[in-house]
Amino acid sequence: MRKYIRIWAITILFVIVFASTAQAAALGSRTLRVGMSGDDVSELQQLLKRIGYFNTNVTGYYGNVTRSSVMSFQSAYGLTRDGIAGPNTIYRLKYENGVAADT
Repeated sequence: MRKYIRIWAITILFVIVFASTAQAAALGSRTLRVGMSGDDVSELQQLLKRIGYFNTNVTGYYGNVTRSSVMSFQSAYGLTRDGIAGPNTIYRLKYENGVAADT
């Protein structure tokens, strides 16, 4: 019985550590899309807001408003307009706009 309790405790600890790591991802370390959340989504929203593409409160959740904002940004910068914040979109947002230097 103690063996099973120990296994469950280790499993729960692993899940907690893994979940908190995913939430603390840096912007650009993963591709962002609808349904995701975390610090990197908050940073994406803040950068989009700063240059006028995100006109609501920063939530850290990648929902339809964030998707629409990303699509508008992508369209303006000649990127594939898919609403997914992948490497090209994030690079253009952070570096070619000079926004990253100001954060």
